Amino acid sequence: GIECNPIFMVKDKMNTKNFTVSKVPVSYDNLEPTVLKALGKKSSSDNKPVDELTMDDNKERYFYYQDKKSNDSVQYKITGELPNNATIEKTGKTFKLFAAEAKEYELGEELHFDIGGTAMAYVSKGLGKTEAGQTWTSGEEFVMTIPFDYSDNDDLYLHFKLNKTWKDAPQHVKATINGTFVNWYLVEDRSLNIKIPNELVKDKGEIKIELGLPDATFDGDERYVSLLMNYLVIDKINGNFAETKIVDGKEAK
Repeated sequence: GIECNPIFMVKDKMNTKNFTVSKVPVSYDNLEPTVLKALGKKSSSDNKPVDELTMDDNKERYFYYQDKKSNDSVQYKITGELPNNATIEKTGKTFKLFAAEAKEYELGEELHFDIGGTAMAYVSKGLGKTEAGQTWTSGEEFVMTIPFDYSDNDDLYLHFKLNKTWKDAPQHVKATINGTFVNWYLVEDRSLNIKIPNELVKDKGEIKIELGLPDATFDGDERYVSLLMNYLVIDKINGNFAETKIVDGKEAK
C-alpha cells in the first residue's frame, strides 16, 4: 500500500545542485551515521553514511509493518531494487508492540488507546492499527481484562472517551462485565458510560470488559470499525454520572 513507502531524503549544507534520485540500496540504519557525519562526528556502529554507500551494501534490508488485525509488528526482508525489481518476503518473525506489564488498576486512572498507550496491554481482541492518540475498534467484539482488586460496596462506572463513531453514526453496544450481561447501549456522541453493579466486580480480582459491536462497518481497508477509542476510566459513581442511552437489544443488527 501507499502508506508503506518510506522515503529517505538527504541534503548537505550549502549544497545547491538539482534534485536527484539514487538507486543505491539504503536503510534507516544509515540515518544516524549520516546525521553524525554532517555534524563532523563518527557513528559508533558499523553502518555507513548515505554518501559512502555502494550497490554492494544493504543487499538485505528489513521492514516492519504493523498488522491491522493482530497489532503485531511483522518483519519483512527486502532484496533487490525498489520498487520494480525487489523481492519482499516475510521472514516469519513477529514482535509484540504492546508488551507492557498489565499492572493492577487504580480507581480513576486513565488508560489510553494509542501507540504505546497504557490500555493496550490489557486488550486481547477487537482493536485495529494504533494511531496517534487513538485506535479504532476492529470487528464485532472487543475484549480486555484488567487486574482489579476491589472490595468496597459502591457501584462503579466505566467511561470510554471516544474521538468519534464511524462516520458519526449511532452505534449499538452490548456490554458484558465479568461474564454477566449488563445492558445494550446506543452511543450517539463521544462517550460510552456503563454502570457496573458492585457485585460484578467485588473481590473478583479482575474486570473483564466485553463489548459487542454489531454496527461495525467495513472501512475499505482491512478493519470493521465502530468506535474510535481515546481512553477509559473506572471510578465510583458520583452525582455527575450519566449512563449512556439504554436500548432494547432487538434494535441492534
